[in-house]
Amino acid sequence: LCVPLVTPSGSVVGVIEAMNKKGDIPFDADDEESLRALGSHAAVALDTQRLLDGELRRERMESEIELARKRALTTIDAQVQSSTSYSTTLNKRRVELEKQKAQLGDKPLPTVLERELVNITAELGKQDQLLAAKQKEIAVVNARYDADKKRWKELRLATEAQMSGGTNVVPTSQK
Repeated sequence: LCVPLVTPSGSVVGVIEAMNKKGDIPFDADDEESLRALGSHAAVALDTQRLLDGELRRERMESEIELARKRALTTIDAQVQSSTSYSTTLNKRRVELEKQKAQLGDKPLPTVLERELVNITAELGKQDQLLAAKQKEIAVVNARYDADKKRWKELRLATEAQMSGGTNVVPTSQK
């Protein structure tokens, strides 16, 4: 005796089969009704588990996207902090050299110190460019991960709609 596992919404999620009734007696209508009732409960349990599994996968995927974002931003933040610290050190040295230059009055700054001051100024410019680039990179990373998360949600909704018998939904990112 074999009956389909039918959910309350009418979806068939499997079959259940009873074999070899005790005493080699043939299955009757009561047996079929009992097996259908058992099948209904099994179908609901399977459908519920499928939904829970889908929800867990969704949560896991969203948390993985967020974790990847945080890792990328942490890396960029470390670079920003390093550059900021380096710039602070360079600025302190530049201030020292400017003081020495001021103390000399009209006398020229020794060539070595003059070169150092020029190099510090150039390096501070590079660090400013690096910091500006990192700020843009932060915006790009956030936008990319926001787009990934949005695309994931659209795909999830389309899949859920398809599985629940809805129309064939195309995510907006694929239109």
